[in-house]
Formats: sequence, structure tokens, C-alpha cells
Amino acid sequence: MEHAFEKRFPANPKDYKLYEEVGEGVSATVYRALCIPYNETVAIKVLDIEKCSNDLARMTLTYDKRVRPRAFKKGDFVMVKQREVMVGRSSGKLQPNWRGPYVVLGVYEGGGYMLVTHTGDRPFPPLNGRHLKTYYAPEHEFRGQLPSDVPVPESG
Repeated sequence: MEHAFEKRFPANPKDYKLYEEVGEGVSATVYRALCIPYNETVAIKVLDIEKCSNDLARMTLTYDKRVRPRAFKKGDFVMVKQREVMVGRSSGKLQPNWRGPYVVLGVYEGGGYMLVTHTGDRPFPPLNGRHLKTYYAPEHEFRGQLPSDVPVPESG
């Protein structure tokens, strides 16, 4: 909502005359400037885009060091991170962190996986692989329980 007494200052840099640097932050510098159309002194924040992109690249690199790449193939047994399954429902801190096991039914480009239960149900849409981990099933656990269209990994 815009009030009648609010001014809309121009976005064009040519409408301002910079006077002096007032302060400097991590990714921006603040200047005292004259807004030429209103003939008013204002503060202008000038972002250092190169520094912002360098900071973002550094944060991405730091994050990526901690992420373990995971690749699953059709028929693998996996567990799903609890909060990815329970979207919209509250789960307490004493609830299990992982839900499953599920079977990988399809692998998509970009790291997406279609999962099914041991009965062949599809409980949710494709999930990103970062929300999955390998489930190590005992040899006898799913013997004879999976529907024929659900791939079964070869024991080995």
C-alpha cells in the first residue's frame, strides 16, 4: 500500500550526484548523494556485485565439500529423509529420521528418483537423491514380496 506522502525516488543512476562515502559494509558502500529531481540529500547503497558473487562461490564451495554424491540405480533399496516424506505434518524430535525402505523404480536426469513401496505403491513424487540413503536389507527381507514390475536388485 502506498501512502500519499511517500516519495518514489528514481532508479536511474544519472538522477543522483554522489558526494562522499559515508560507510562501507561487507558487500556494499553507502554514499551521501543529491537526488537531482527532488533536490534532496539521500543515502545511496552501491552493491559490489563482484564481491557478492565471490562470496556466493565461496559459500557454494564450502557446502559442496560436505555433500556426498549419491547414485542409485533401478532396483536399489533406499531410505528417505523423514522431513521430505512428512511435508505438512509435525513430527517430534523422537521420531525416526529416516523412513522406508523403498525401491528405486526410475532414475531421472538431475538426480531425481521415483520410489515405490514393497507393495508397488508410489507414496510421493520423484525425490532428489540428496534426500536418500542406501538401505542394506537382509537377504530374506523382501524375498517373494515385491510385485513383478518392481525391479529386484541382484544379490552379490
